[in-house]
Amino acid sequence: AELLPVAITAKHYAAAGIQQVEVAHYFPEWMLDQIQAEAAKTDSSLSATVQAAWQSAGATVHAEPENAGKILREAAPEGTPSRRKQTLIFPTTILAEIEAEAEVQDRSRSWIVNAAWAVYRDQLSE
Repeated sequence: AELLPVAITAKHYAAAGIQQVEVAHYFPEWMLDQIQAEAAKTDSSLSATVQAAWQSAGATVHAEPENAGKILREAAPEGTPSRRKQTLIFPTTILAEIEAEAEVQDRSRSWIVNAAWAVYRDQLSE
């Protein structure tokens, strides 16, 4: 008998013909506030805003993980931020990229998305 996978990934969803998936991510409150402000400014959903950040900054997170981590650390205000869970909708193609990067860097999906957001915000401010 074939056992179910330990975790269902974007590849499993795509194989089943599912093109979009709701996924929970954890964000520091200050970052989620930034994402909400950017979404309002661009008249986009939170999901579309985070997807745009990944598409813009994901290559940097992959090619320069130490720099992405530095940008993420420097973006955080002093003190230990509280975190909030936010469910976002991702196309399985983007989710697969994020999951692959999380595996390569041995980080959580949330950390990868947080780093992409920090790099994206840094790019916007240049």
